[in-house]
Amino acid sequence: MEIKYTQSFFDSMEKLFSNHPKFLIPRLFRDTRFRIRMFFQKLIRDYTDEEMWNFHYWLTSTIRPHFKHFVKYIKEHGCGCPGQLCVDENGDNANVEEGVKKWHAILDKIEIAFDLMWEQDNGTDIWRKKTHEQMVEDDKKIQEGLSLFAKYYQNFWD
Repeated sequence: MEIKYTQSFFDSMEKLFSNHPKFLIPRLFRDTRFRIRMFFQKLIRDYTDEEMWNFHYWLTSTIRPHFKHFVKYIKEHGCGCPGQLCVDENGDNANVEEGVKKWHAILDKIEIAFDLMWEQDNGTDIWRKKTHEQMVEDDKKIQEGLSLFAKYYQNFWD
């Protein structure tokens, strides 16, 4: 089933998400009161209603830049990898270099997952231009990356 959107839908989306000055300036004035309230909420209780309303976006936007830096650091400095990646099928110690390659591939999959989530949640035009099949494929990559993130969470150290 193909979803068809009317032109008025796209016009509304442009008003909501466009950075064109004719839409951005009125939105900034309208949002000022909201931003002031969020500022005081953050100051008083260390989180805002907006962060709780869209918690997955807040987590993605918080984790993503730090994780990208972590991956870059690990790859540049040639750090080790989790011990379970250096064990072969028989339980014997395997080649550490192979373990490091597996670790880098895992980190890349996790990084791609966070990039795709950020792309979807950040209102970029990229995800709107994707076909249904591409979005399903992206969701599979996100699920795989998040599963790996959970599995190796305690191995994110230098």
